[in-house]
Amino acid sequence: MRDFHKTELCKHIDDEVYRLGHAPPAGGDPTNASAAPVLAEPTADTANDWQQAADELKASQPQAYLALARLVLRRWETNGNPDATQIATLTAELDTLAALIAATAQADQASAQAAKAAASIALSDAESPVPSPAKLAAVAAGTSKLGDLQREWCLGEAMVRSDFNIVPTELLAKGDVAIAKALIELLKIPNAESPK
Repeated sequence: MRDFHKTELCKHIDDEVYRLGHAPPAGGDPTNASAAPVLAEPTADTANDWQQAADELKASQPQAYLALARLVLRRWETNGNPDATQIATLTAELDTLAALIAATAQADQASAQAAKAAASIALSDAESPVPSPAKLAAVAAGTSKLGDLQREWCLGEAMVRSDFNIVPTELLAKGDVAIAKALIELLKIPNAESPK
């Protein structure tokens, strides 16, 4: 939940914190502004609200939850309140969560890089009117197609390289495979020889 601060739960927690922090002193004068605020004993509802907020934070912002949980763990170790099994349980949960966050971040980064590389290859082949030798080889093998601009460039290049001995309408009628094979021969592209 990205907008936790906009939820009713957040408002309720803020109201409770404010109420508890500004409670009048026990047995004192509520109009006495100089008296230090006394925090009331937390209720079960307040504890449940904090637990729900922590659960939502764990699901929506695991890095923030991890930092908060580590802070709680340090305080537990310093104050000595919980027993060793509670500390061990929280430590194991934190280690698991940290590993999950790291793995997710690495997977997200790897998939983003792969998507970016695939998109750049697709864009370069689609946007460039001049097909690469690899693209020509793929078209000659019948595993790819020429784009409209690429087809137009290939026909023009084939005409010029053949000293206008190739008739573009005849080559166009034979299809992309024939266009790519003719251009590979005319350009003498190594490692992209057309199959006979």
